[in-house]
Amino acid sequence: MKRVLILFVLLTSSCAFLPQSLPVIFEESYVGSLPSAEVQGRIIDDCVAFFTEKYPPGYTELNLVYPKEKNEGRVDEFSLNLESALRQKGFTISSDAKLRIGWFFDSLSLSEKGVDNNEWYIKLWLSSKVEKQIVTRGYNKNGEPVAGFATGRL
Repeated sequence: MKRVLILFVLLTSSCAFLPQSLPVIFEESYVGSLPSAEVQGRIIDDCVAFFTEKYPPGYTELNLVYPKEKNEGRVDEFSLNLESALRQKGFTISSDAKLRIGWFFDSLSLSEKGVDNNEWYIKLWLSSKVEKQIVTRGYNKNGEPVAGFATGRL
């Protein structure tokens, strides 16, 4: 029950765990602790499927707003894999693209009787002249979605 309540609060709050400037001006993305490559792959595939349903690959250019570390020469594994998966699906990645995409990816650590159970969540920001949207989804420790995408307008 505790997990359900925590995930409900997480999925229904658009900005509770974020730096206040990020959702509005999309300064940078954030990647916290990372799961195994296998779990990351499942979550990335899920996010790419979301983008593919919303925007036609081959016709859509995305401006990815990377975590600050990329600009300093360090790139996190999740961001690299997300970019690669989007490119493989047919999206063009360009800093001139009108559609800006940012993300906040981290664990939701839950301890139950001494057993550490990391669950994961991602928030995606989609920003263009015609829309500003936030999309959130929670995942279990195996990278499987625990609910549908929660969407909201900014």
